[in-house]
Amino acid sequence: MAHIVIDARFYRQSTAGLGRYSRELIDELAKLDQLNRYTILLTPADRLEYQLTAKNFEPLVIDIPHYSLAEQLKLPAIIRKLRPDLVHYLNFNHPIFSPRPFMVTIHDLIMLHQPTQTSPLRRLAFLANLQHAAWASRLVITPTKFVAKDVAQSLHLNPDKIKPIYEGAFTPQLSNSAESKGPKTKPYLLAVAQWRPHKGLIELIEAWSAVADELDLDLVLPGKPSANFPELAKQIKNLAQNQPRLRLPGFVSDEQLSQLYSEALAFVFPSHAEGFGLPPLEAMAHHTPVLANRASTMPELLGEAALYFDTNQPTSIQQAVRQIATDTQLRHELVKRGDQQLAKYSWAKMAAETLKLYQEIIKD
Repeated sequence: MAHIVIDARFYRQSTAGLGRYSRELIDELAKLDQLNRYTILLTPADRLEYQLTAKNFEPLVIDIPHYSLAEQLKLPAIIRKLRPDLVHYLNFNHPIFSPRPFMVTIHDLIMLHQPTQTSPLRRLAFLANLQHAAWASRLVITPTKFVAKDVAQSLHLNPDKIKPIYEGAFTPQLSNSAESKGPKTKPYLLAVAQWRPHKGLIELIEAWSAVADELDLDLVLPGKPSANFPELAKQIKNLAQNQPRLRLPGFVSDEQLSQLYSEALAFVFPSHAEGFGLPPLEAMAHHTPVLANRASTMPELLGEAALYFDTNQPTSIQQAVRQIATDTQLRHELVKRGDQQLAKYSWAKMAAETLKLYQEIIKD
């Protein structure tokens, strides 16, 4: 029996894709593995949402935020005391003096390629930590082949050390008590994304707005502003004040989000860069046709199951929106293709492939 420590300090729902990945991996591992012993590192906020009862999975609450000085100074001692056979950091951030062996999941290199609001010194520290994670770990998991290639090239890493493992698509169960936050009287497009510059939300809003009245089509943008990008939040809210068809329902529960997916005419994903991109798959799981920017991981992830556009070209977005809004047969065909595409992705399969890597590293 091996002892595996999983750093799940992004477990809570508010961390978006990282939280989804953490929760689904741990839940599926618990179904697959009753032999090995697991210690799950959680912050106090994460522990409030942790409900797993598997006897061989023990939560350990540590008040150590990610990307903090305490992560570097205090976390190594905690891990040494646990004496694990392997540590899996579910994101690149890790203590430089982490006990080994350890492995990391690098979800994307957006921080490396896209502009951020982070100070130059903090950005330098992030990038140094990222580079060390790639070099010092026994193995790097990425969510797609696109990211695996990017990691190998940008971080100068042997491709044999990188293992792409596809994630899954999450479909919340609808409840009769779930109150939809979407408009029930007008057809609408749905865009689900964090409010960050690389998500392409401004480009989408401005392009859609030009054809919204013509098509009698609203746009629903759930989520909450990022404290790191206040100017972007201000810009979106200003656009909403001038365009009543733009709906900003704020944070929504999984049940409300499921209903928004189900009731949307189509889902649109204008992001310039993604590691995996869960929302388009979630839309497909709700039998909603998908429009997406032909960039980054999207062609690999979505294949022929999406209608593509170029986020940098407003007319390209407008053409795709007009096409999806007026062509019923196309919408039906995309839903059919989406069902077929989804068969490639499974959280259970992801966990099984990850567990196999644990076993291989521990045996070495």
